[in-house]
Amino acid sequence: MELRINNFGTDAREYTLCDGRRGESNVFMSVLRLISFILLGITCYGMIMRYILKKASFANEFVFGLIGLYLMTSILKSIYGGKIVEESVLVIPQIGVQLRKKQQNGNEKFMFLEAKCINAVVINEAITFADVIYYMAFLVQNESKMILAFETFRPRVNALEKIFLGTKALLFPDDSKMTTI
Repeated sequence: MELRINNFGTDAREYTLCDGRRGESNVFMSVLRLISFILLGITCYGMIMRYILKKASFANEFVFGLIGLYLMTSILKSIYGGKIVEESVLVIPQIGVQLRKKQQNGNEKFMFLEAKCINAVVINEAITFADVIYYMAFLVQNESKMILAFETFRPRVNALEKIFLGTKALLFPDDSKMTTI
């Protein structure tokens, strides 16, 4: 896992965590897209030939087999394409925090937290039977649960501390304004 810190001017700062094996997944998705495109082209060609030749026996089996293969590659693309490969926290003082998740297939999901609604930024720990997991969360007004900064990735404590201190300094320059619920 890699941590990148981007400063936008003197105010905004983005903390990005990304999967280190991203290149391998891009090759896999590219191969799946190529196979899907080829299968779709062959299927269209088969349907046109079936219509022109009006021969149902071999053409039906051929077309339905290709449609099955196309559906299979589409299912594989949706399964492997939905994997989160990048998460980021963009902190803009006095405006808020944007949380972003980028999937392997290129889709991105965003969530925005207004600065006036954020009561505190915390580092917390979850204790399981065999592990202790540290995470950063935002305490937000009118929310019954904390909002996690990184839902998929679990950065190491030293990286999490760097993100926490930077986020806290930008959102709450005066520590007395950070309150708890």
